[in-house]
Amino acid sequence: MSAMVRLQEWAAERVANGGAPIKVRLVKGANLPMELVEAELHHWPVATCESKQASDTNYKRVMNYALRPEHIKNVNLGVAGHNLFDLAFAWLLANKRNCTNGLDFEMLVGMAPGQAEAVRRTVGELLLYVPVVHPKEFDVAIAYLIRRLEEGANSENFMSAVFELAKDEKLFQREKERFLASLEQLDDEIPQPNRVQSRLTEVPTSSHDSFEPTADSDPAVLDNQQWAQEIRTQLADTKLGQDLADQAWLHTEKQLEECITTAVNSSWSSLSAAERAELLHRAGDQLAKNRGDLMVVAGAECGKTLDQSDPEVSEAVDFAHYYAE
Repeated sequence: MSAMVRLQEWAAERVANGGAPIKVRLVKGANLPMELVEAELHHWPVATCESKQASDTNYKRVMNYALRPEHIKNVNLGVAGHNLFDLAFAWLLANKRNCTNGLDFEMLVGMAPGQAEAVRRTVGELLLYVPVVHPKEFDVAIAYLIRRLEEGANSENFMSAVFELAKDEKLFQREKERFLASLEQLDDEIPQPNRVQSRLTEVPTSSHDSFEPTADSDPAVLDNQQWAQEIRTQLADTKLGQDLADQAWLHTEKQLEECITTAVNSSWSSLSAAERAELLHRAGDQLAKNRGDLMVVAGAECGKTLDQSDPEVSEAVDFAHYYAE
């Protein structure tokens, strides 16, 4: 929703200056399992809404904002999907507000041809879309086909009822109630993003009471993109850590013996479990605090890209805290 508002503000200025309107294609994603897996792997909040109903409500929230005469003249809207309740809602709302110009509807070729034809007869024109793939690269379409199968198999999705909707009263009532429930939650609030991590401003902290995995840096957040750019600009000529590396050189046998003696006489063995745990936690905190510097060194010395070095820092932090526990 916030992205739609930003696009509307930008497009309004563009049109006011003589430019053409833009178009936004409004569609609910079919990749929730992938979103859940990605969030779990990187220890991020899930980017999507917290439930299917919340997602349905947000879909209508964007639609309600976009289908206004003062908005659709700047941002044309393509309502894409097969949920007949949503399509009817968009069409009735646009007619009520006299803003059908700039609105079109999209459906997949072959998914529900009878319903697609009924929609076309009602709205006048219907954009049919289909994925295109080279015959020799058909394997890249497998993920797309799996998503289509999942849509039909998951009872939370409208597509699971699409072929029986006209004959099965229970399925019709189920989808009707879901639609009405999503409308009941409709408001004008702009939901805030779930992912707000900022490597620019955060002060890394960790609870020493229990182990919690460290989140990787989220590249979708603008602050983190700026933070990553600052790291990248240092890679070519950084001297970071060079003084420590120079101090660690051993040039003589005597220096080596001194190091061994120091290690043998270390107080580590005399520390209690709690004291060792505290030191490991402190090490983990320092690793997290110096994430950017560690990534600079990894990039400059080992050629690591940021997407390679960032999870390695997270892993090092996690090792320290995990073994402390």
